[in-house]
Amino acid sequence: MECDVYFVDYSAAGDFFLRLSRSRRNSKSYIITTLPSLFYKCQGMSNIKVIFISKFSHVSEETIHPEDINRCKEIPLGFMSKDKASTLYSRVKYALNSIMDKKYDRINLACWSSETIMGSVIRQINNDKRVHKLFFEIANIPGKIFVDSEGVNKASSLYDCPEKVFSYPINEFSFKSWVDNFKNDKLSGVNTAPPQVRLGNKLSFSMLFDFIFVISIGYRMFSYSAILAKLNINKFINKFSKKLNGVNFCSEIPKSYLFFPLQVSSDTQVIINSDVDNLQSIDIILKSTKDIIVIKPHPAERDIIYIFEYLNGLSKENRKRVIITNNNTYELIERSNGVIVINSTLGLEAKIFGKDVKFMGYSFFSKFTNEQYIEHYIGGYLVDCDFFCDNYISCDTSDKIFNNY
Repeated sequence: MECDVYFVDYSAAGDFFLRLSRSRRNSKSYIITTLPSLFYKCQGMSNIKVIFISKFSHVSEETIHPEDINRCKEIPLGFMSKDKASTLYSRVKYALNSIMDKKYDRINLACWSSETIMGSVIRQINNDKRVHKLFFEIANIPGKIFVDSEGVNKASSLYDCPEKVFSYPINEFSFKSWVDNFKNDKLSGVNTAPPQVRLGNKLSFSMLFDFIFVISIGYRMFSYSAILAKLNINKFINKFSKKLNGVNFCSEIPKSYLFFPLQVSSDTQVIINSDVDNLQSIDIILKSTKDIIVIKPHPAERDIIYIFEYLNGLSKENRKRVIITNNNTYELIERSNGVIVINSTLGLEAKIFGKDVKFMGYSFFSKFTNEQYIEHYIGGYLVDCDFFCDNYISCDTSDKIFNNY
């Protein structure tokens, strides 16, 4: 018999894994979570056993590898100290050991992202014939998710072996038609903001419940600024900041420019998978080219004050060369002479638009050297499954997830 173990420290991932578990009728499902709301949500579900991790949970003697702890986003984002993170690792490992001690023929370990404390628990499990590791991520391609056996982003198998995408068939997938529809949708200007931005702006009772609970006896996996963002406090601050600094978004864009879409400053991709941040990247770009640079803050950025302060500190010559705008991202890509990203999915999307793209950080997208890579990645490698809905996940889809990666 198989069992599936879902590691959850993110509420939307918990909802997704619950959907996925419903299509796994022949497997026993476990959830190891730091979220009390998910624990209570699953009460009464006979097919799922939930293990809630708090400061009172049992501790394993096993500890996280020192070199691995720096790959966990909770540390650089300031969610917890290294000592607290190490203790959390040991508590999660104890819970996992209690499952692995049972005589299952195969144990599937599923985690949202790999660059977390929970992800490190899976990463440090010795390779075993009965253990199957799966890491999930939002693909930022409509209706699709990313799954990999080694990790996400730079930690994924695609980073060292991008040719792996060619081993996934693209049955009945018309890439040209898909690209045409993709471009039309993005240039229409309707709902072009990433869906995770809209999701991130929602404040639910379960989030408040988790927040109150984890700051007392649990483990905090989110920043206090995230709560303020959901309360729309930062929107007021940002509006005031723009007036205070005398800097406004520009809607008139020159005919010739390079486009540099900024990433969320607290994005794991920037903090862990890049040697430069947004502002350092702009400095490098200014030194490497005489072109005008158009920048756009990420719609999920919770505090854009630092961007305007940076612009005000530029020399007069460089200040004239940097234009900040809030125009449609895809129109800016379409009209640009080229696109520069740190390691955002927008780099892939710019490639889909046929643009030359430079990556400042680490990204397997930079290794997609021709259109065939992109065709197989989108049409074959990614899983047809919408993270942002409540639809039933088919058995065929779950079989692909658990058997093809």
